[in-house]
Amino acid sequence: MKKYKYNQKPILVYDFCILQYNLEPQNLLTDAPVLSSIDENGFVKVCSVALNENVRIDKYENKNGDILYKDGIYPYKMFPLDSFKEHLQTCVAFCLVESSADENVSVRISCNCKSKVFLNGMLLAVNQQEINQFVKCRLKKGLNTFVIECYNILSNSGITLRIGNLESEEENRLDALEYTNCSTFNRFLSVVYQTDPAARIINYYAYLDDSINDYRHLTYIGEIFDCDSRNIGSFVPVLDQAGIIDLSEYPVNELEIPVVSIRFSVYDGDMLFYTTRRPIIIGDLSETNERILRQADELLKSGRLCPYDKYYLKQRIQFAHRVGSAANAIWTQTGFIRSVLKHFSNGLKMADIFHMPKNHIIHFRNPLDNQTDTYSVVTPDDYDQANLYSLIININNANFDNQNVFYNYNLDKKTIFADIYLKGINLGSYVGEASFFAYLNDIKKRFSIDENRIYITGGCNGGSAVYSLAQNYPHLFAAVLSVTGSSFLPSISNLYNLPVYNVYSEADENFSDLKREQKERLESLPLAKNINVESCSHRIIMSSTQRSNVLDALLSHTRNMYPEHIKYRTERNYHRKCYWIELLGISFGKCFCEAEVFASSSLITISLTNCLGIKIEIPPYVNRNDFCIKLNEQVFTFSKYRKKHIISVQRNGIYEITDICPVVSQIKGMGILSVYLRPLRIICDTSDLIQMNAAQKLSEPVTMGYKSKMLVKYPISDHSAHLPAKCNMIMIRKYDCKTAYDDLMQVRCEKNGYRYHNAYYEDNYVIMEAAQLTDSGTIFVMITYNDERLLSTMMFLRHMIIPAYLNGRHAFLNNQVLIYRNRKFFSIYEKDDEIREIKPFS
Repeated sequence: MKKYKYNQKPILVYDFCILQYNLEPQNLLTDAPVLSSIDENGFVKVCSVALNENVRIDKYENKNGDILYKDGIYPYKMFPLDSFKEHLQTCVAFCLVESSADENVSVRISCNCKSKVFLNGMLLAVNQQEINQFVKCRLKKGLNTFVIECYNILSNSGITLRIGNLESEEENRLDALEYTNCSTFNRFLSVVYQTDPAARIINYYAYLDDSINDYRHLTYIGEIFDCDSRNIGSFVPVLDQAGIIDLSEYPVNELEIPVVSIRFSVYDGDMLFYTTRRPIIIGDLSETNERILRQADELLKSGRLCPYDKYYLKQRIQFAHRVGSAANAIWTQTGFIRSVLKHFSNGLKMADIFHMPKNHIIHFRNPLDNQTDTYSVVTPDDYDQANLYSLIININNANFDNQNVFYNYNLDKKTIFADIYLKGINLGSYVGEASFFAYLNDIKKRFSIDENRIYITGGCNGGSAVYSLAQNYPHLFAAVLSVTGSSFLPSISNLYNLPVYNVYSEADENFSDLKREQKERLESLPLAKNINVESCSHRIIMSSTQRSNVLDALLSHTRNMYPEHIKYRTERNYHRKCYWIELLGISFGKCFCEAEVFASSSLITISLTNCLGIKIEIPPYVNRNDFCIKLNEQVFTFSKYRKKHIISVQRNGIYEITDICPVVSQIKGMGILSVYLRPLRIICDTSDLIQMNAAQKLSEPVTMGYKSKMLVKYPISDHSAHLPAKCNMIMIRKYDCKTAYDDLMQVRCEKNGYRYHNAYYEDNYVIMEAAQLTDSGTIFVMITYNDERLLSTMMFLRHMIIPAYLNGRHAFLNNQVLIYRNRKFFSIYEKDDEIREIKPFS
């Protein structure tokens, strides 16, 4: 790769200063004599270099070798933010650009504030915490606009800053590339505010950031609203220069609340081009907020609220008391409480409030860990509880990045959109799957949902979650859309009857041989469609307009509950149902079972592998008066059959028709991890610090890889605590601590060792064993030890790492019994199986 002499130059540098320059050849940062000046932080200025005629950068270094850069001259035509220092957090951001002979550009972006980064209107990166990555793109010769949108100015408000016109050299021949498959952001109306409440003055700087197009013919309008959205005045905004709004010219003294909203709007003729609105605090809010919270407390005590509304308001009040002393944070909470109180005074309930047409946040008590969770919902403008609505659930990626922007245009299609977050980067499995159904159940309780028109979408981690759910529960969804997601390849035929939209790009740095094979296998399925978005990096494809472009196609499908041809494979007894068939369990000693079924009006042909039996719900197109079932070459004839189901169970190598389904252990194939699929409580001796340390690791499991922390925290209770009857449990105990579940344990634990069947093993041990209560379905894991020192050395009690379904069978945790002794692991895969030493790398 050929490198050019302008590579590796900082574009945005340190400490409240915005820098702009082009990429014409300049002197690079070079070694220079150390100067004597030392700043207040102990950094020594080591060199200074002029980037162009407007910008100079000084390099500083301290004794620890830490380096920072500061500017020497403000750039031309950029608004200096120095006067807004009190509104800024420390921000370090820079961009290094490398060009090559093949016209591709590698851009390294680094930023420690919440930000979005754009080049030529194309989204390069977005993050709510920290950006530090490479992205691939192409430059438009002489017309390159680099934009960083920061989120730490004026508390919760955003600002878009144009960093510069990045001119490329003539010799590089960098031609324009149209990103027709990617979201285009080539218009930015940006406003920076500074207020003086005492003088009732608002200083602002507004500009429309686009160096490529000319929008001088547009009309700009400024409006002022009170906190109830009533217009109290208007003004003509100025752009590209400092402006002033003198509130003394407006009736702000008459306002009940010292808060106004400033709205800037851009019109092209009669068409609204862009608008931005932001609340501005213009006085002391302490008295106002005390009054609002007092009114809320009085309403709570009045008894006029239903239980859910009372709970919701109580949670908001508690949160308002914890937000700190910042005026914006206080008003964000109490201002919302005020709007809720107004709705309550008009006789509305929270369910009515959440039928508003725009994006809104719903709070609910998640039964998994008994914590308060939120999700985002958009409903149609004319939502009516008496009607049924289709539901699109978007499974968010790592950063709670809301995707309603893709859905708002579709509000006239009687569709509800929900954005949910599955507790972490778990690709939808175990905790993520349990979380999905907790959200889905809450949505169905609040809204009128058409069960035959439920769709799921997601990108990256969320896209993999889409595949996990669709492969385990294909009968629940009408269609699915995955952007760069990964599936479990051995079970991809489970998607045979499900419309699947697989969005991918071979330029995606996460596109692998496995995803290429996934694409090829999807091509063999009748309802799957691969959508190739060319020349897009992973970050760019995550914002691809293909997700919104395909929504019309997605919504055209309705769930087919009775397909004539079914393929289904499962590795877990927990997942056995597929449309109108239910597999009755995996045969002993086998790790999977599968079925293929064909049905017509007179014949149902079934091929089973490794399966204990099958339960068939007779499809409506089958002639119940005269039909046959051919099951693994056995033929059963039925005449005038009136029952809804047919059950066949394998006995002595042949299948028999019966009326009773066998009792199946759901934990086979799931093992110890099955406990994380339902609400869970951890039980131990809370006075024992060693047990408590292990319990905390189990109550806050993590995942592998990027952002491993999961947003779940299961409660820890003492042995004596009363627990919900249908709650899964993990119990930690010493060998001599008796419980009501001891008779269900396969392994008998004693002081100096343990027994399994007729064998005795003398050693120090920690044993994790999963079992199921057949009457309630409750799953519990018993952790028993005879040497407490092993609790801190066994790896799963130091970190409980939850694997993904797409990894297949887990060598350790998918066993029903896991034994740790003498620094080795042994397992019992299923009840009455033999003990095997685990050698995962052999």
